[in-house]
Amino acid sequence: AVFLGESEGDPVVLKKIPLIGIIQAEREKILSSFRREVKIACEVRSQRCVRLLGVVTVDPTYVGLVTEYLEGGSLRAALSAEGAISDERRRTWAADVAQGMKYLYGHGIEHRDLKSGNVLLTSGQARAKVADFGLSRCEELNTITQTKAGPVGTAAYMAPELLEDNVFDEKSDVYSYGILLWEIYDRGIPWRGLQPMQI
Repeated sequence: AVFLGESEGDPVVLKKIPLIGIIQAEREKILSSFRREVKIACEVRSQRCVRLLGVVTVDPTYVGLVTEYLEGGSLRAALSAEGAISDERRRTWAADVAQGMKYLYGHGIEHRDLKSGNVLLTSGQARAKVADFGLSRCEELNTITQTKAGPVGTAAYMAPELLEDNVFDEKSDVYSYGILLWEIYDRGIPWRGLQPMQI
């Protein structure tokens, strides 16, 4: 669950990962993964990536991530809205995401769920930042359920070899970036009308 909050007078985002109704062994696994992935996210210092500002661990019902708030909303929302988008703005968004991903890979961080909903925009939708990367390699904390039939992620953005073989590498994120570029320039929704299994 995602909430808008305030810290020292500035708006922030609180993302809660529930711990209620989870057996102790699974809870320990989640907390261990949470600590490991938060450590990774704390090291990210790029203007093209959403900053992790803190964590919440004092409530027994959830663990939480506090991130910067970007009032421009998601890239997907901007692409779905009415009105023209200049070619310059499209190029800026595309370059910003590429720079964010280059930074992450330069620091050994795979995203694994790059999509327009995980790209957030600054005030006035001027610049783009890659979001939701800190927990990308943590299966226990992933919000998409993994089944025996397939990998974790968003099917519309997943490379065919990832869907077929369930093996992830940098090329899989490059494929997702290609789908994202198509979205930026077409403004459409990838694989519109198809269910994940059909994709």
